[in-house]
Order: sequence, then structure tokens, then C-alpha cells
Amino acid sequence: MNITHADEEISRLVGRAVAWWRDRVEAQAQARELADLPPQDRADLARDLALTPADLDLLARDARGGMLMERMARACEVDLGEVRRTMPDVSRHMALGCARCGDKTRCRHDMDAGLVDLVAPDYCPNAATFRELSPRL
Repeated sequence: MNITHADEEISRLVGRAVAWWRDRVEAQAQARELADLPPQDRADLARDLALTPADLDLLARDARGGMLMERMARACEVDLGEVRRTMPDVSRHMALGCARCGDKTRCRHDMDAGLVDLVAPDYCPNAATFRELSPRL
């Protein structure tokens, strides 16, 4: 049996759809788990993370922004693990920027099309931060 380019493309698209669905279900479960916490526990958790309760809820609901931030960081050759360890305030600010971004579809499309190479596009709320953190710029 020969596998054609079309078969490979269909397989890739199905894989992406399954991954998207899995991430969506996981994000919804995390948001429900957070919502089920007593209000004081949610407030304490937000404070421990240096977030407002509203920002904590936003990050819990927005798996897509986090995934796009990871992809953009790889495209810009930024080590997010290192950023999280050494600059947690910057990491938190970036996560919130991606969660609040109104251009997620455009971002995903540009990355899927290979249009992001080392430099985040100007519409990205974290473009300046990615440029500053990129070891190649």
C-alpha cells in the first residue's frame, strides 16, 4: 500500500485536530477545577502566583494562548523554561499577553505557514520581549 502526499496531509490534519481537542478538554477541566475551589483558596493561589483572580481564571481557560506562546518562543529561539526559572515576572507577563491577544488565529496561521522565523510579528503583544530575549538578535 502506497501512502500519498494527500494521505500524509490528511493524517497531519487529523493529528492536529485531535491535539487541539485534547488541549481544549484539558483546559476546560483545569478551569472547572479552579472554579470549584473555595473563593479564599482561589484568591490565595492567585496571590501566590502574583496574579489577580481574574488573570488566574483567564490563564486557566486559555490553553490556546499558552500553546501559541510556546510555538512563538521556539520560532524565536527563546528558551521559555529558562525565562520561567530566571524571570518569572516576565514569563507571567508574556502568558497574560498571549491569553489576552486578539490575533491568535492569525498567529497560528502565520506559524503554520512558516512565516515566523526568529522574529515575532509586530501584531504580537510579546514581540518586543521575544526580540529582547532571542539569543540570535
